[in-house]
Amino acid sequence: MRAIRFLLLVGFALNLIACGASETIQPTATPQTKPQLPTKPIVAPPQQNTPANSPIAKPPPSASAPTPTIAPVSSLSIATLPDGKTGLRGDTSTLTQKGGSVTGASSATKQSNIAFILDASGSMTAKLPNSSQTKIQVAKQVLSELVTQVPSNVKASLWFYGHRYPQEPKAKSCTDIERVFPLGTVNATAYKQAIDKVNTLGYTPIADSLTQAAKDLPAGDNQSNTIILVSDGEETCGGDPCKVAEALKASNSHVTIHVVGYNVEEVARKQLQCVANASGGMYRDASSADLLREALSGALKVADAKTFVRLETLGPNNAQVKTKFALYKPGAKEYVASYNAWADNPVTPGTYDIVIETLPRVMYSNVNISEGSTTTIRLNVGAFEFASVAGESPNPYSVQVVDPATKTDLGYSLNPAPNPYYVLPGTFNLQLYPSVSQGTPSAIFTRTEIKPLEKITLRLGALDLRGINNDTVRPYSIAFYDAVSNQLLVTMTGTSPKLYYLAPGTYRIELFYSVTAYPQSTLNNLVIKPGETNLFTLGAYTVRDANNKTVNPEHIVTDATTGQQMASFSGYSPARYYVPPGTYNFKFSGGEVKNVVIVGGKEITVQMPKQ
Repeated sequence: MRAIRFLLLVGFALNLIACGASETIQPTATPQTKPQLPTKPIVAPPQQNTPANSPIAKPPPSASAPTPTIAPVSSLSIATLPDGKTGLRGDTSTLTQKGGSVTGASSATKQSNIAFILDASGSMTAKLPNSSQTKIQVAKQVLSELVTQVPSNVKASLWFYGHRYPQEPKAKSCTDIERVFPLGTVNATAYKQAIDKVNTLGYTPIADSLTQAAKDLPAGDNQSNTIILVSDGEETCGGDPCKVAEALKASNSHVTIHVVGYNVEEVARKQLQCVANASGGMYRDASSADLLREALSGALKVADAKTFVRLETLGPNNAQVKTKFALYKPGAKEYVASYNAWADNPVTPGTYDIVIETLPRVMYSNVNISEGSTTTIRLNVGAFEFASVAGESPNPYSVQVVDPATKTDLGYSLNPAPNPYYVLPGTFNLQLYPSVSQGTPSAIFTRTEIKPLEKITLRLGALDLRGINNDTVRPYSIAFYDAVSNQLLVTMTGTSPKLYYLAPGTYRIELFYSVTAYPQSTLNNLVIKPGETNLFTLGAYTVRDANNKTVNPEHIVTDATTGQQMASFSGYSPARYYVPPGTYNFKFSGGEVKNVVIVGGKEITVQMPKQ
């Protein structure tokens, strides 16, 4: 029987080399003929998420995996989403619709006005990748094609910059912005002739060109004003095109700017994306004739659209939270299209279910989007983040959001660093998972209140286990129990975490140095304080037989005062055994050694009784 148990319990173990001071403890009791080991092993809760090909015979305990959930937010109620998961049902009365109403009233058709701006600065003379043509040659060709596609009911203007004056003197070059055609019906032949003659010379005054082009666009709710900008670089004349774009969107003209980044580098791309985002427009990259053609055609279709849906997800400090949403046919079964927040997204008029990818997700059912209207969904979200511990970020792999009342799964968020975790307002349990393979949470913050437009900081504590000579000790796994209720909270597996991050509290901890079901060391009433690295130093011992040879016999360790079993080792062959500091009795098959004092950070030698 012992041989069978030995085979079952051999597993992964710590193998640390003994290098501290050693003291030999001799037996103090008469040898016994029979071992005083338990008649049956300590039974642990069933295992969860055992790795493939693992030699586990009986696993360490693991808490049952949580089921994520949603807490209803104000007027929102729980709904089943198209993928069968749980979300919230949005209140359509909170939506706003300009030019129409959610109940279906139609609106007057808006006049579409478009200002085309072409970058003709000196950098446009460069050749495109894998092409014999320059940027300006391809841009001329594609823009000439595009102007023939402008609908007759759309008014347009054409602007160039950087095309007449060389780069020196710079001050003059930065004023080189020309309105080639004023706002009006497009004469495709005249446009193409002007485009064909443009030269490339000067600097890139993006901000001023946007300002001047916008002056041609009429104000009023019955006007739909768009600028389509094609540029291969960033602002070089000292302006701030992002601020200009934001101001134009807020003006009475409500200008939306769509930007095509034409074979741009990363710095320029970020600035051009900012221009589009600040105005509610779209940004597209293009590095070839086909991509430029596709991007400009898409921008033209959007500019001529009359009906839009806009999602605004606002977080703390007025952060524009990036979120996606999707339209479904009523009943939320048939997918229609997906869009990004903070943009005026053109849609076909009709009735839709709208699903927003916030955390938790929200569905607005049977939203009637009237022709010529802009329907806006605005959600004010809250946020949370984790305070650093000893200068280290404790951000987990993911955080799961759970409704405290119903334990309903509301979804999860992967680590969004450097941003905080954005969550809809409500009261939730937040469950932290340290890795993709961890089946149970490493910490749970219960009934955490998230308020709109506010950010809170959650303070974890950290556990650091040390041994002799202050060496780091990382068992195969650790089971954490609530010290009062004795409920298993989490099992962490892995021999190389830098620290164990936990919610503040008092724990009983069982250490497993191999994949056995026997707790091999127990720590009682371990207090984890928030924002601190809580250091616990174990003591160590080795066992020698009557011939003074280091051995690894089957034995148990009990508290010398209370008799509580504190450790059990069987089929385990480390260089040393780790246990908490204390005074213990050691029970071997051949007898017992009593009143052995274990000191944290020190190693002793326990001499087995003679058989």
